[in-house]
Amino acid sequence: MFHKAKTVILDLLQAHEMSGSLSALLLRFLGVLLLFGTTLFLTNFYATEVVGAYEFSRALLLLLGAFVLIGTDQSILYFAGYLKSRGVFAELLAVYLRMVGLLLISSLLVLLAVLMIPQEALWYFFEERTTSTLLIKTVSVLFFYGLTLLNTEVFRAFGKTHWSEGYRGLIKYSPLLLGAIALYLLGLEEYLIEVFLGGFILLALVSTVHLSLLKRITVFKTSISIPKIIRQSYPMMISGLGFFLLVSIDIIFLKKYRDFAEIAIYAVALKIMLLIAMIVNTINALVSPKIAELHSKAEHVQLKLLLKRASRLIFILSFPILLFIAIGAQWIMGWFGSGYALGRDALLLLLAGHFLSTLCGTVAPYFNMTGKQKVFQYIMILTVLINIILNAFLVPTYGMEGAAAASAISVLFWNSAALIYAYRSRQIKLFLH
Repeated sequence: MFHKAKTVILDLLQAHEMSGSLSALLLRFLGVLLLFGTTLFLTNFYATEVVGAYEFSRALLLLLGAFVLIGTDQSILYFAGYLKSRGVFAELLAVYLRMVGLLLISSLLVLLAVLMIPQEALWYFFEERTTSTLLIKTVSVLFFYGLTLLNTEVFRAFGKTHWSEGYRGLIKYSPLLLGAIALYLLGLEEYLIEVFLGGFILLALVSTVHLSLLKRITVFKTSISIPKIIRQSYPMMISGLGFFLLVSIDIIFLKKYRDFAEIAIYAVALKIMLLIAMIVNTINALVSPKIAELHSKAEHVQLKLLLKRASRLIFILSFPILLFIAIGAQWIMGWFGSGYALGRDALLLLLAGHFLSTLCGTVAPYFNMTGKQKVFQYIMILTVLINIILNAFLVPTYGMEGAAAASAISVLFWNSAALIYAYRSRQIKLFLH
C-alpha cells in the first residue's frame, strides 16, 4: 500500500499543474499547527466563556465574510485561468481592483444592515445582551477580513503559492497568538476579541502592500466588466456561503440553546476536523486554476486525468491522519484542558462526515471552474436548508453532538448529490477510483 501511495503522489507531482503541491501542503499544515497551538494556549489559560466568545466571533466572520466577498476569492482563480488561456493574463490586476471595490460596497452594506437591527431583537434572539455588541465589533472589520482572504487567493493566481499558503496560516494566526500571550501576561484576557479582529486590519494592510510590490502586472484595463465578475462570482458565493453556513449554523444554534462554554468545546472539535479539511482544501485550491484552463481549452482527457490524480492524493494524505485522530479522540481533546474531553463524541461524528468527503475528490472546484456554478449553488442551498432543520431538531436536545451529526449528514448529502450529477451529466468521476 505504501508503494502504491508513493507512486500516486509522484505521478501527481510530476504533472505540471501540481508542481509544488507537497511544499504547499506543508505550509498549510504548519499554519494549522499554529492554529492548534494558539487554541491550546487559549483553552488552557483563558476562561471557556472568553474562548467561546472568540469562537462565536470567528464563526460570524466565516459566515459574513463569505457573503461580502461575493465569491470573488474563488472567481479570481477562475479568471486567472480564463485570462491565461487567452494570453491576456496581465488584465488580472484590473479584475482584482474591481473585486476590491465590490468587497468594500458589500461590507459597508452589511455593517449598515446590522446597525439598523433593533438591539431588543438581538437581545430577544440570543437571550442576553453581550452577543449584540460582539456582532457589531465583528462586522466592523468585515472589509479587512475579506480583503485578507481575497489577497491570499490573488497570490495563488499570480503563481505565488507559497506566499498564499503563508498568509492562509502562519502569517494569519501569528498576530492572534502573540496578542493572546501579551494579554495573558498583562492580565487583560477580556480584550481577546479586539486583538483577534484587529489582527485582520493589520493583515489586510500588509498583504495589500506585499501584492503591490510584486509588479507582476501593470494593466489597469480589462474587457471583463463588473456585471460579468458578479455573474461569475455570485454562484461561487452561494456555494461558498453554503459551506461556511454548514460550519457556522451549528455555532449559532449552540449559542441560542446552550452557552459559550459548550461552543468552546465544540469549536475545538471543529479545528481538529480541519486537519482533514485542510488537505481537501489545499488540493482543491491547487487544481482550481488548471481545471479552469483545461476546461476553457476543451482538453477533456487531461482534465479527467487531473481530477483522478487529485482525488487519489486527497485520500492518500487524509486517511492516516483521520485514523490517528479517530483512535485517540478523547486523548487529543484532553490536550485542550479539563472538560474539553467531553467533545469526543462530537469529534467522532464530525470525522465520520468529513472522511466521506475525502472519497469524493475535487467536487467544489470542478463545478466552480467549469461553468456549473449554478448547479452547485442549488445543491448547497438545499444542503443548508437540511442543515438548519437538523440543527433545529437536534441541538436543543443533544447539544454539540446534535450539531456534529447535522454537519456530518449535510456534508454527506452535498458531496453525494454533486458526485451523482457530475457522473450522470458528463460521465465525470470525481470520486476516488
